[in-house]
Order: sequence, then C-alpha cells, then structure tokens
Amino acid sequence: MRFTMDEKMSAAVKEAFVRLFDKGLIYRDKKIVNWSYSLGTTISDIEVKHVDVPPGGSISVPDCADKIEVGYMERIVYPVDDTGVEVCTTRLESILADTALAVHPQDNRYSHLIGKLAVHPITRRQLPVIADSAVDRNFGTGVLKLTPGHCKVDHTLAQKHSIPIIECFDKSGRVTQNFPD
Repeated sequence: MRFTMDEKMSAAVKEAFVRLFDKGLIYRDKKIVNWSYSLGTTISDIEVKHVDVPPGGSISVPDCADKIEVGYMERIVYPVDDTGVEVCTTRLESILADTALAVHPQDNRYSHLIGKLAVHPITRRQLPVIADSAVDRNFGTGVLKLTPGHCKVDHTLAQKHSIPIIECFDKSGRVTQNFPD
C-alpha cells in the first residue's frame, strides 16, 4: 500500500505536474473560490449547498448562534458628474472592493454614463462605467456594481474589460486596509 505523501509517490506526483506544466496543460492563475472563513480553507463547487431564501428570510451560519437575515436589496448612490446613479445590491458587505459599474449597452436610461467615471461612495476611488450585454436591465436598477474580487460573474466581466480586481476581506473574514487610491 502506498500513501500520497510517501517520498517516492510524492516525487512521482511532482514530476507529473512539472511535465504537464511544461506541456502547457496546467497553469497557475488567480480565480474566485468558495472560501470558508470558519474552516480556513477552500470548498469545492460540488460541496457548496445552494439554498433559495426568500427576501427577508433567515439562514443558519456555522459559528453563529443566531440565524442571519438575508435577501434584502440595498440601494447605494454612486456620484457621476453632477448627479448620481443608484445601484441595488444584496452584497453590501463587499462594497469596499467595488472597482467599476456596468450597464447594458442598449439601456437608454444609462447609455450617457458609458465611459464616464463614478465616485465610490466610501473610498472616493474613481470607478469606470462600462457597457456589457451580460448586465440584466430588469434586475434592481439595471446598474451592476462590479466586485470582481468577491463574485465569479463580476470577476469574468472584470477580466473581459481589464478592470482591476481587489479584495476587501482577509482569509479570516476581516476587512483589510489594502485599498488602492
């Protein structure tokens, strides 16, 4: 019987990975993962249990004595020029890592904002307003705040549009102080 960490087995696994890397079959990249602050590790997509919770419903969370109310849509105004654009989100906790706003290119309500800079309401960073057909015009206000360090959909859009990716939580779930100007 052999174990993965046996010296010979470990050397064989390392050699296999090096060969695959040299052939361009594996690579290292930064991706969004399911991170458990409680366990301090990643969780596979197949291990994540998705639960539909109605607005104002509550869920149990590990290491938390009380149930947490979820599903509320919060409204935030991002200044643009002399006015502001209202954004709806259910992920208010990640607002510090917002790096752009996105609108649907055919949404006449916001087409005049495309290419302009919004101002982050807390950090005062300038955020580009981009256009992408992936934005759902009928969800919330039709304006999407991009938080690519904490959302797979936003991460994909950020890569597509060369938008910076920042994170606002450390591995223990605490807000970091590492925000660009």
